[in-house]
Amino acid sequence: MTQKTKPWNGLPDQPEHSGYHWLALKKEPVVWELHFWDQKFEVWGKHSCSLPQSKAKKYIYGEPARDPSELAQMRQDERERAAKVAQAISCHYYALSDAAEDDADVIAFEERMFAADECAVAIRALTDDEGKKS
Repeated sequence: MTQKTKPWNGLPDQPEHSGYHWLALKKEPVVWELHFWDQKFEVWGKHSCSLPQSKAKKYIYGEPARDPSELAQMRQDERERAAKVAQAISCHYYALSDAAEDDADVIAFEERMFAADECAVAIRALTDDEGKKS
């Protein structure tokens, strides 16, 4: 987690949503803690509440804490980006094979094209540590 460079106003990213966020004490900025933002009351905390201005005096804001479904979606999105890059490489070699002047070059380009396609398929089939496709 990285520390923001401008002063924090005490509000989380997307203050219109309740949830947990990573904060660190200014005097100990390497130790990150989870804090709950209550959107309904616009305060930090569930039982003992703290106003945004009070939090900003003592803490540094990190980022929202992601739940497992958000993390799974982020992984899936990143895998899809990687698969699209592999497909773009495949298309590049397809175009080169079309323009090749001898059979040896055509075969070499087609092998690369097929390999890139296989990479895209393999990337999309990746699973998480528990074997679930996310």
